[in-house]
Amino acid sequence: MYLATKWEGTPKETEEMIPKWFNIANIPYDEMFPDDRYWLPLILAGQKIDAYFDFDEDWNLLPKDIKELQEREDENYLTIKR
Repeated sequence: MYLATKWEGTPKETEEMIPKWFNIANIPYDEMFPDDRYWLPLILAGQKIDAYFDFDEDWNLLPKDIKELQEREDENYLTIKR
């Protein structure tokens, strides 16, 4: 997972997704992977996390683990495992 706050160019469609802009208050979580509603708000709020999500064969979310990380000057990362 990468968080970009600056970029050049125009986002382009790929096999995986069609880029579309949303107001943060109107993110369509019901149209996204079921884990997104748990970690995306934390990332958008500037928090750093280490998270693990597991799914069954029908993409139902199984138990999850989300840890908020303390800010460290020497580290700038987050980890999302699906």
